[in-house]
Amino acid sequence: MDGKTIDCGYFVTLDGEKIRKADESDDYVLGITSATPTVIANRGDLNWKDKYVTDEWGRVLYQDVLVPAVTSKDGRVILPERTESQHVLNPA
Repeated sequence: MDGKTIDCGYFVTLDGEKIRKADESDDYVLGITSATPTVIANRGDLNWKDKYVTDEWGRVLYQDVLVPAVTSKDGRVILPERTESQHVLNPA
């Protein structure tokens, strides 16, 4: 109701036109929140299954990776060194 996200694994219900966490007083449960909703995402046929490490909710984990600077032949910096957040590859 306040616009904040609802973490994974919670039962939710409708309250007017908005979704909120369900509780024991609710007669209707709309569903359970998920990191990979199947209705609007997670097209498994377009992805390499288990390519990346995920948490218990299916969210892909990230790691910070240092990307070295790109320099010209004469040593001038074209792109400076930077840190990128990248998916953690599954070693299995």
